[in-house]
Amino acid sequence: MSPDKLAVLADRKDLEALRSIQASDIGDFLRSMMSAVEEESTPPNIDKLMSLGVTLAKAGHESSDRDALEWLNAEPSPRRVGIVAAFLTGLWQIPFRSASVPPESADLFLQALRVTGLDDDAMYMSVLALSVLMIPKASKEVKVEVAKALRELARHEYDDPVAARLSQSVIEKALQRAGV
Repeated sequence: MSPDKLAVLADRKDLEALRSIQASDIGDFLRSMMSAVEEESTPPNIDKLMSLGVTLAKAGHESSDRDALEWLNAEPSPRRVGIVAAFLTGLWQIPFRSASVPPESADLFLQALRVTGLDDDAMYMSVLALSVLMIPKASKEVKVEVAKALRELARHEYDDPVAARLSQSVIEKALQRAGV
């Protein structure tokens, strides 16, 4: 199925139709859509990316995080981190998933964060994406690695004091929620 047709189904939140789509077509769609967002001169539409993540999780395409993470890790940049983090923030929301996020997915995201100099926007979106992983049901392995990363991200020196306070608050609540 073409990326344009998939975009229409995703925008309509047609879960039944999306469930019937092959995982490889979802991957092609994500790479195409994320590349287009990366090329735009305006800031990414965070709400739309998060909504797409939720929609794909509800449609049973939880493993699409691998496609997004492979796209990110192919050429990591602050803009790509922000785009993927927004998508993952929706996709990784536990109420919409049938299972916890696998450690491999968390590791791929953390890998990109380690090699990318993040700006304030990418940093805040990364904090949000990681915070949704910090649930009591998450594996101990994920909680330990993500807690370590969140503590490192808490030391980021923001240019924007509002983003700094928001990130710090999200980090503190995520660590409390996970009990680490």
